[in-house]
Amino acid sequence: MRALRTVDRTGNLGDISPGLLNPIKSTTILGIMETLPTPSPRDTPPSEVARAVPVEVIPVPASPKKDWNPSVWSFLCLLLGVVLLLVSPGFVIFSGPLFLACFILSIIAMAMHHVLSGVLMMILVFTVAPLCTIVVFTNAAATGMKKVEEEKHATLASLSFEEVKGYRDGGYMYLKGRVRNNGTSAANFVKVEVDWLDKNGTILDTGTTFVVGLDKLQPGAAKSFEIMTPTNAKMTRYSYRFAQH
Repeated sequence: MRALRTVDRTGNLGDISPGLLNPIKSTTILGIMETLPTPSPRDTPPSEVARAVPVEVIPVPASPKKDWNPSVWSFLCLLLGVVLLLVSPGFVIFSGPLFLACFILSIIAMAMHHVLSGVLMMILVFTVAPLCTIVVFTNAAATGMKKVEEEKHATLASLSFEEVKGYRDGGYMYLKGRVRNNGTSAANFVKVEVDWLDKNGTILDTGTTFVVGLDKLQPGAAKSFEIMTPTNAKMTRYSYRFAQH
């Protein structure tokens, strides 16, 4: 400890030791002549140096990515394929690839662990698609056949017989005549049928012939025909008509 300079009552300066401060009550302390140096960080003991506190970094979780389910697109492909088939059977050229895409997407769905939806779409594509295809084409075939029959009836209604006569000549019965097309469209595969009857109206024999085949009977045109049937002594009457083929 350094000595302090004091001033007594007479104004004389003197040096006193620290131990004499307490007994001298009349002494006035002027001040400390030197200040204590501030310790530098280098002089600070290691125990007093601020230690780095470990910080745990917690990553912020990113927003979860939506899992893509191919079964949804598989169902849309199946639905679109069925709708196209119902609109027109001709759209089978588009429905076929859509059904194939439905099958492939159902496999992908199962590979991506969407097993339930993938199996369900697999069952649908093997049941709904073939069933719909069969129903549509069966209905189209039935509609087409019905249309053909209607056209045949319309064609037959436009045909008429001209100069028809039946007679016996030797061992045969003959029916001769002519068919005219009074319609507006050509007729093909026109078939004439004759029944030979006895006096009671019982059919004894029947004969048929095609007036025209692939060569069409054009509107307004007429063509002759002849039917020859083995004779029977009981044949006394006959009836003829256009027959469907």
